[in-house]
Amino acid sequence: MRLFLLLNLIIFSVTAIAQPSNDVCNTATELTNISNFCSDYGAYNNFGAKPSIPNSNICIPNDATAKDVWFKFVAIANYVNLVVNGKSPNNPGGTLMSPQFLLYSGACNALVDIDCISDAFQNNNVEIFAGPLTPGQTYYINVSARNDNVGTFQLCINNYNQNFVPDGDCPTSRKLCDKSTVFIDAVFDPGKITNEIPNFTCIGNEKASSWFRWTCSKSGTLTLKLSPTKLDDDLDFAVFELTGGIDDCASKRMIRCCASGENVGEPYELWKQCTGPTGMNLTSTDEQEQPGCGNGNDSYVKYIDMEEGKSYALFVNNFSKSGKGYTMEFGGTGEFLGARANFDVIPDGTCFEDSLTFINKSIAPTDPIVDYKWNFGNAANPNSYNDANPPKVKYASPGYKSVSLTITSKDGCVDTYVKNFVAQCCVDPLSVDLTVNPSDVVLLGDKITLNGIVTNAVGSVKYEWIPANLIQECFTCPSVSLIPVKDDIFHVLVEDNKGCIAEDSIEIRIVDITDVVAPNIFSPNYDGINDYFNIFPNRGAKTIKKLLVFNRWGACVYEGSNLRPGNDGEGWDGTFKGKECNPDVYVYYSEVEFLNGRIQIVKGSITLVR
Repeated sequence: MRLFLLLNLIIFSVTAIAQPSNDVCNTATELTNISNFCSDYGAYNNFGAKPSIPNSNICIPNDATAKDVWFKFVAIANYVNLVVNGKSPNNPGGTLMSPQFLLYSGACNALVDIDCISDAFQNNNVEIFAGPLTPGQTYYINVSARNDNVGTFQLCINNYNQNFVPDGDCPTSRKLCDKSTVFIDAVFDPGKITNEIPNFTCIGNEKASSWFRWTCSKSGTLTLKLSPTKLDDDLDFAVFELTGGIDDCASKRMIRCCASGENVGEPYELWKQCTGPTGMNLTSTDEQEQPGCGNGNDSYVKYIDMEEGKSYALFVNNFSKSGKGYTMEFGGTGEFLGARANFDVIPDGTCFEDSLTFINKSIAPTDPIVDYKWNFGNAANPNSYNDANPPKVKYASPGYKSVSLTITSKDGCVDTYVKNFVAQCCVDPLSVDLTVNPSDVVLLGDKITLNGIVTNAVGSVKYEWIPANLIQECFTCPSVSLIPVKDDIFHVLVEDNKGCIAEDSIEIRIVDITDVVAPNIFSPNYDGINDYFNIFPNRGAKTIKKLLVFNRWGACVYEGSNLRPGNDGEGWDGTFKGKECNPDVYVYYSEVEFLNGRIQIVKGSITLVR
């Protein structure tokens, strides 16, 4: 069913429009990639947004006037890290000044504050850690700025399981079950075992140390980024292969070591490349970096090639002994062995009134699962269950449902699986028929109107159009207008007061017969007619990226860019350096960009007459 696939769409708004599609809570942009995700720089904006922050906010100073936009996500773990980067010199993410945001639980008509932050110090980036969250539940993010600022921004989100206190000794250290980002709040313990670091490593004595272990389940590369919470902290690390298996820390073989940092007594400029984050990446070629900041050092060493079935250990040392923690992010193609949550849902019928059977398919290759937490949602009976095989579940109302299962293994592996589906109405079911005027085959640059014709609706109907960022008018109305720029499939989702849901889609095909024309004569005599030389489109032109005009001796007398095609007030006015050019034949070169991104080169000659 197409509807199930639609639930996983991410709708990005990357250009400024009159009113953003996510201007209100009910049309919040859904974030589906929420595990250590950052959007592109400037991917989102609040241009044209209207104030909609609930009055019960915690810390937004201009809640009544702030131009805010909305996002939502379904939690897959119990803690979240949210970051908004605007015009920040340290973390550039866009043009927005003094960003701020709120995090809510609940529904759009009954939001509950969880946390918020506002940039009072003009750093132009803000960040919060919040929780605990309930996996499977929907949460809302409201982004705006102080002083009613508008601009573009980057949004980052990482939904992760609860922080844990690291262990200072390898034999009792936490086993990592996947490559989820790890947040360490604080580290003080040097460990009880004082001789765990071999003399041949680049690291001296353990100070504020942390150990982690894992087994590779899929061969491949492994990268690592360690980011200190206190930016000037000096983090060192070493990676070992546990040749005797994951429970044998005595037989370890060092494969990477990095201790680069300050050159004591020398100017900062000579060793600044060895400060800040450290780790392993795909571009470095060295396997060790000794203390200090030697020639070619940058606090990063070469990635490792993990092998399936082999076990590894990571040692992290806070040389600065500040007591502060760090963030640990893994990358690469290799995978860690651990428990994995999974289940199937089997309907006993086709209607929401029918019960549902949930089949647990979770696995734990190395140790047994000791805890199950099912969350079926507030409209379910039961709404939660804490065992491997839950009873049949019934819902009190139709509509979108989100079910989560969180498992914990004996070794402390935590994993969450979320499945989304729709509980359908069966008595007089809601339906929608999507039509288009004038046709589903249109010329590039032509406007079309999409109509969602609903039958069997109970009460009012909510509409959602996808992709919403292409809609020029009301994106929650029964009919919308747009100018399509490429072959695309448009969807309409509808929901009535009963909670019944329906959807339909239509494919629009574009005929690209774009062309442009240019006059061969113009008369810049300031009579308001034909005073400027410009390129005139037949249809579908977006902008004149470049327009150059040369005299008969090859000298450039005009250079323009980003001109509006066919606009008689833009282009060459027949002058050069403020003086009128003589009547003559001139040569021009132009590059015209069309709505579909195609570039057409137009060149020829133009006669200037007076």
